[in-house]
Amino acid sequence: MLIKVIALFLFTNSVSSKPNELEGRVVRGDVVSIEDFPYSAFLLMGRERGSFICGSSIINQRILLTAAHCIEICNPKCKNGAAFVGNEQKRMGIKMTITFAKYHPRYRTNRVHFDIGLALLSRSIKFGKFVKRVAISRRPRIKSVADIAGWGLVDEINKLSTDYLHHITQKVISHSDCKAYISNIPPGSFCAGEIKSRQFASEGDSGSALIINKYTQIGIVSYKRPDISASLIVYTNVSFYYDWIKQTSRKLYCDY
Repeated sequence: MLIKVIALFLFTNSVSSKPNELEGRVVRGDVVSIEDFPYSAFLLMGRERGSFICGSSIINQRILLTAAHCIEICNPKCKNGAAFVGNEQKRMGIKMTITFAKYHPRYRTNRVHFDIGLALLSRSIKFGKFVKRVAISRRPRIKSVADIAGWGLVDEINKLSTDYLHHITQKVISHSDCKAYISNIPPGSFCAGEIKSRQFASEGDSGSALIINKYTQIGIVSYKRPDISASLIVYTNVSFYYDWIKQTSRKLYCDY
């Protein structure tokens, strides 16, 4: 039986909307300032025709953390990748070229396991009020709710995208509890959201950070199973891959 799995990146031919044209959402979230989520970076991958968008988070001056399926076209050399930082309007931020990227060695195309990757920028980011790095921890103190911000679809039915950063709060569900809904959820993953909700991450939010305590990242938007729920999202567990992130980011920085 073929199971439909949606990786939440978005091709750029979707219709764009302004924040006053429909209710703000990620789906149905709030338009927010980049000052509230200064570690957020917008990714534009591929050539203009056929390019797609993702989210990511800043973990140091040169490296972004994202989903593996967002950087498949690189690994390691990246010819057509760009990141925008420091602005809630996705293409109004400071543009940075992505030169190299690495995803987890056990990740495979069209699979949802090991969906984590790192992107190296061509130059260092200058930190300030609107651009900061996220914190990652080997053992974060997980709370019952977490925050996510992204530039994905704001209306899945009509495929409406947005130029503005949107935010929602999601209920965090452990890997073991999530298995009650998604029996084949990969190791190193967990869920957030609810089975029936009008607020959820959508296409274009892949790679975006799930955050607790304002700056601590616990998850990366990976995929969802629309046959089970449109609003229950599977996240890659950042703490599960803590050692890989540290080792690979150091190697990526030094080698390239």
